[in-house]
Amino acid sequence: MARAADQNSGAIKIKFPGEFGTGIPDLADVIDNLGEPFLVLDWQGHIQYLNKAAVSLFNFADQEELTKQAGNAFLQLNPLLAENFKEAVQKKSPIHFEVELPNGWYEVHYNPNSNWLSVHLHDISKTKQLESELQHCIERFEASVDNMLDSFVILSAIRDESNLIQDFVIEFPNRFACSVLGKKPEDIIGKTLLEVYPGHRGSRLYADYIRVVETGQPLKLESYYYEQPNFSGHFDIQAIKTGDGLAVSWRDVTQRHLTEEALRLSEERFYKAFQLNPATMSISRVRDGSYINVNQRWLETTGYTHAEVIGNNATNLGIWADGDFCRVFSKAFHAGGNLRGLDVKVRTKSGKVLSGHLSSEVITMNGEPCWLTVFQDMTEKRLLEEHLARLDRLNLIGETAASIGHEIRNPLTSVRGFLQLMAESKEGSVFKEYFDVIIEELDRTTFILSEFLLLAKDKAVNLRPHNLNSIVQAIYALLQADANRAEKTIELNLEPVPILNLDQKEIRQLVCNLARNGLEAMESGGTLAISTRFVKGYVVLAIKDTGKGIAPEIQERLGTPFVTNKDGGTGLGLAVCYSIAARHHAQLSYETGPGGTTFFVKFKPPEPGYFTSLS
Repeated sequence: MARAADQNSGAIKIKFPGEFGTGIPDLADVIDNLGEPFLVLDWQGHIQYLNKAAVSLFNFADQEELTKQAGNAFLQLNPLLAENFKEAVQKKSPIHFEVELPNGWYEVHYNPNSNWLSVHLHDISKTKQLESELQHCIERFEASVDNMLDSFVILSAIRDESNLIQDFVIEFPNRFACSVLGKKPEDIIGKTLLEVYPGHRGSRLYADYIRVVETGQPLKLESYYYEQPNFSGHFDIQAIKTGDGLAVSWRDVTQRHLTEEALRLSEERFYKAFQLNPATMSISRVRDGSYINVNQRWLETTGYTHAEVIGNNATNLGIWADGDFCRVFSKAFHAGGNLRGLDVKVRTKSGKVLSGHLSSEVITMNGEPCWLTVFQDMTEKRLLEEHLARLDRLNLIGETAASIGHEIRNPLTSVRGFLQLMAESKEGSVFKEYFDVIIEELDRTTFILSEFLLLAKDKAVNLRPHNLNSIVQAIYALLQADANRAEKTIELNLEPVPILNLDQKEIRQLVCNLARNGLEAMESGGTLAISTRFVKGYVVLAIKDTGKGIAPEIQERLGTPFVTNKDGGTGLGLAVCYSIAARHHAQLSYETGPGGTTFFVKFKPPEPGYFTSLS
């Protein structure tokens, strides 16, 4: 065959044998314009023909050089071309293979016949590039998944004749999933899910897997507890559909779950200790003092509701009765970093002032510094201490009264008798006016001594069953007469109360003393209210006046004999009341302010059946 260069077409033209393309006049043009390389080689591998697309396979400067040097240049492009050429020639059968040439990858088709071998090349460079990229993706995916610290498996659904999922086959387990099971990948791949993970059988998790495949909805479970013979624990599980299967990742969060559970229990214990603590407790922010939480005792003590307190602060609520409290608190806190037993006064919603000890410590709540404050209400304790101190004084005075009272009153009676005789004698008539003054003062002294003797510690009491309301009603007319003379009124509000074990004469005197003190404390037009009620197991007698209240300097020594702010008063009336209350095992207390004073006497009724057993 002769070769000829066609400078217009850019291809090598050859003269075909007569039988090549017989009956197809335009075959040469068709082949020459194919979009893919086509060559014809003789049995020695020399190029007899190549189309325009085949020229791009060779690295020649121009077509003339290609014409002169073509020869077996095609087989020299890659040894695999020559190797497969020999095989095709020897076997005289087609061969298909892939080869990388300088300008890309090709799928090569050798088709020999009796005189030559045709070569058709299909460019697969793009396919190879995609396959390479895919392989890189697969390698990256496997590397990343294989190095995960979570178990990861890819499952394919196993369906029955009704197209229902019966199980899953494990297509891929990562290294961590294998290590958890203590197996190699080859021991797991191809096995079913229920073989490898028997804990799924009949579980909600298995049903969720089927739902993911059938609906395409992803699955996310937190702290799911899974158990099977070789491992168990709490896991965060995620699953997504992949084809007719799913990809599942498991993260072991057992330690996190235990920590969260321990934290929950700790918070629960703190909440219970906080809410059920008998002390008044609150948590407030350091930055602005606003309350985050207060316990039930705090609400009961102050009288506020939870809604009124949360988000508000003590200053806005007027909690601190001491105007200088904030400065004292800040100074004490910065000096020691915490507070222990600071004496404070707290004002309740009703305006009542409580005294007690305050302790505070800085804690962290949700990353924010807060004060945990405990207030121990000492009001009742201090009142009890004052009551006991007053009783001690009364006991001392009572012992004194018992020992010397009669010794003084008897001589005074004798002196008064002789003075009266002297005043009535002729010689004494001149000094009768002076004798009358002396006798009047002796009578006053005798009266004071009689009152003083009522303080005697060992004074006998005649306790009998009585209704307190009946005693009050019995002396009401007498008290009302005193009130009318002073242009004042008395109101009674007597509720039904239990029978008490009382000394009627002493209780009459207690009521008279307190009522007359109240009347004397009021201006004309004032009203004295006397009431009884049964509250929390106690019978409470309350006598309230509308005076100006008790002066602070008198309050500290109230009930001490001879301490009074009344002109001509002896200061023994209230002391006698405290003594009577003590002998009846009752509690005497008071509340005072600019609007008046209320005295309370609390009696504890005997146990049921006491009077029956007594009779």
